[in-house]
Amino acid sequence: MTPDPFRASLRSCYLSLAQDVDGYANISHMSDATLPELPEVFDRAFRGAVRDDCRAAYTLAGDRIYSPGDGWGSMMFGIAIYFNLDRRFQTRFLNESRLRYVIGRRRPELQAADVRVYWNKTGSGVGAPAPMERPSGALLEMASENLAAQMSLFGAPDPVSWVIAHAGNPDDGLASVHLAAPQFARNGTIVGWQESVAIFDARRPDLDFPDLAAPGLPEAAPIPGYELEFRVDAPAAKNDEDAPAATDVG
Repeated sequence: MTPDPFRASLRSCYLSLAQDVDGYANISHMSDATLPELPEVFDRAFRGAVRDDCRAAYTLAGDRIYSPGDGWGSMMFGIAIYFNLDRRFQTRFLNESRLRYVIGRRRPELQAADVRVYWNKTGSGVGAPAPMERPSGALLEMASENLAAQMSLFGAPDPVSWVIAHAGNPDDGLASVHLAAPQFARNGTIVGWQESVAIFDARRPDLDFPDLAAPGLPEAAPIPGYELEFRVDAPAAKNDEDAPAATDVG
């Protein structure tokens, strides 16, 4: 499915303006006809499972692990989330037919016939995942695979390696989740994102694709009421009888 460039640009401009004001007023859920193009394995069931597991992992790490006074600060918070997600994904996808949990070349990951999926904490708040200034070997490897797919003359240019890019903090819990395809940036020293699709935003937790919600109809503006009244003391309108008589000119 290839979205219409004009409509996509218009929607992007609308959302950019909406983000500059308080809240996301008049934004409704997208229809299935306007959903972003993603690998087939990233269906509604997969996206829901990822959201549920990420929320649970952040809640657990915040309640049981994070304790700065005891030396268990942000680093341990992030480590706890990674290993808890690893356990949850292993349980959920170990016997999955299409997308399975496997021990990859560098670390555990989810694999399908033509897609690799890795998970990584990419920030602490809402918004698109930030570039990784110190990427792991796994991220560099996945960016290389996506670059090779882009440069292939016979293969599809679509990304083959994806990251469940989650973000949050101990106080607020899970803030956002994106399905992001890594790519090289700045001469390969930083990993950026070829594509990034939000599937969870704490500000709009009920939306499946919160950043791509279509503009809704504007709310009706209140119109002040007007009343007509007749004044009994209003001067009568002049008629022909009140006009001065014509003067004959001989």
